[in-house]
Amino acid sequence: MMIPPLTTEKTGKRYSTLRPFHIALEFADKHPGLKQKTALLQFLSYLTSVAAFELIYFTSPGFQSATGALLYLAAGIVVGGGSVGVAKAGLRRANDVKDVTELTKKVSRYSAENKDLRSRLEDRNSGGDPLVKIGKKRIERLLGVGGMAVVYSFLHERFNKRFAIKFPRPDALENPIVMARFEKQETQRMDRLREVSGVVRIHEAGEITRAEYIALMKKVPIPALDGQGVIDIDRVVPEEIKEVPYIVLDLIPGGGRTLDDLMIDYKDHQGRRMPMPWTDVLTLAFDIAQTMYLIDQQGIIHRDIKPANVFVFEVETKEGNRRRETRLGDFGIATETSPETGRQTTEGTISGTCGYGPLEQMILGAKLDSRADQHAFGAMLFEMLTAGQLPYAGDDNTTILNSMMKDPPRRLSAFRKSIGIALPSDFQLAIMKMINKEANDRFPDSLAVVAKLYEIAGKHSIPVFVRDEVALALHRRKSK
Repeated sequence: MMIPPLTTEKTGKRYSTLRPFHIALEFADKHPGLKQKTALLQFLSYLTSVAAFELIYFTSPGFQSATGALLYLAAGIVVGGGSVGVAKAGLRRANDVKDVTELTKKVSRYSAENKDLRSRLEDRNSGGDPLVKIGKKRIERLLGVGGMAVVYSFLHERFNKRFAIKFPRPDALENPIVMARFEKQETQRMDRLREVSGVVRIHEAGEITRAEYIALMKKVPIPALDGQGVIDIDRVVPEEIKEVPYIVLDLIPGGGRTLDDLMIDYKDHQGRRMPMPWTDVLTLAFDIAQTMYLIDQQGIIHRDIKPANVFVFEVETKEGNRRRETRLGDFGIATETSPETGRQTTEGTISGTCGYGPLEQMILGAKLDSRADQHAFGAMLFEMLTAGQLPYAGDDNTTILNSMMKDPPRRLSAFRKSIGIALPSDFQLAIMKMINKEANDRFPDSLAVVAKLYEIAGKHSIPVFVRDEVALALHRRKSK
């Protein structure tokens, strides 16, 4: 995902970053059809296809309200090289829409008339003036806004290379858990994984001054966590904070699309979300499973495996073909294991993301091992194959947790049958084994998961890329 400079292509005029927000607020108030979340998602996905949707999705807290997402829609169009007219025209097409079908037709016509909009958003590079310059770092554009952090890309002038730089959110600076992750926990654990393939590596950790931080945060408005407007930077940054920590990370090719973003690309001709093809899921799963095995070998449990923390991009092979690779990021709540027991060295705590983490992690607070990550991984595969459903039903964390305590995980076969798309039984059974409620009923370790997925790929003649260090481990396992 990329947000180009705050300049339009046609006029070269510079717009205030707040102008598109005012436009969006005006339209959100006038168009009741956009108040419905489903309709809004349809609108965004059709309007500028992947590019606009990425701009919105990375501000996921804004999805809590139509207004919050519309703010970023307008910003993405206007700042992305369009014009105020483009933003208004697109939003006007959704005037008084009452249902998704009508909206789909209107916006499909708009998309057909503006085929170049996606390419203009995606192809423009980050040239021009930086948002701010901090030392040798020319911070160029906002990449993403999460519940705890804000991520930008920057050009390091000394090395002439681009990286990602991650800061705590302005409204999280007084949160001790968030600040501990930046100041110690995440950097220490990621340093242990510096040479591990398949992870987003940390290159540097440091601090910037309060004034530098405020100047940067004001350049592109940050949505409030409740989705109601944007953060007032001057008000939320405490006076007593003189320096703010940052972490420099790999910049993922393609701007850092997550598995969440990729899943949303799969739609039918009516724009309804569809499951990913099982062959695509299997090849991605095998790549992610290899990374999970390698971090397990370093004595790390991630504890927050989910689509938002898996980055997907394409690479060119020696044969001139292209294949997808993944990077696992956000080790903020990762924990360490004992070499002797393979279990967590610290006292168990309740943490992670509801719907992915297993019972022993989310409710019992037990000492974990790699089988906790295995459960989250299985839940993620379940979601990829069911167009966004998770093993335990529920509209909020409380109902999901209650379901985890009382009910068995939902059957993957039932979902696949309902949409009339077959799934090989061996792949289906492997996923259901990963999400077993009891850890002892899952695969015994992370290498067993890799081996099973490799076996399934071979049986169905699905080509997968095996990393050298994993190939050796698989060979040794087979020789035993």
